[in-house]
Amino acid sequence: MDAKQQLIQGQKLEPENFEREKLGLKRKQLMWTTISIVFTVSIACATLAYNAWSVRKTAQSQFAIKVADIIFSSDKAGLGLGKARAIDELFSDELPPSFARRVRDKEFLDRYMAHFSRPNEYLDSKKELLKLIVEHPKEEKEILDKWERMFPWEKTWLDEYRNSAH
Repeated sequence: MDAKQQLIQGQKLEPENFEREKLGLKRKQLMWTTISIVFTVSIACATLAYNAWSVRKTAQSQFAIKVADIIFSSDKAGLGLGKARAIDELFSDELPPSFARRVRDKEFLDRYMAHFSRPNEYLDSKKELLKLIVEHPKEEKEILDKWERMFPWEKTWLDEYRNSAH
């Protein structure tokens, strides 16, 4: 044999080494296939999670905008705050805790009322309150208590009414 043939024979693998190499290549191929599948599924899950989060945030923003629209569509500050209180009671789970805090914060109410209130703006609402009391005289205390919770800035007037009515 010449040197060239010996070199070729030297590079030939024995059958058992060939099988071992083949098995090693299959393992590497399987490993990379698994990695690519796990990576693809991870990216898909991350995309779905982000989409769910994004939809939730969009819904929360739209809800907050609608709440603000309802509150500020009132031409009277007291009516707007009354709507805010009612919304807070109806949807307290969907609103951030800061909403309830602000709606009950005296400084916020004073600033809000200073910017939006007008003289005698509560006259119509007080007439409605008195109509309710006349229509349901046995429930006067409950009506006044609920009114005070919804419109705490009218406490003085309500106390005067309670004292003068009895």
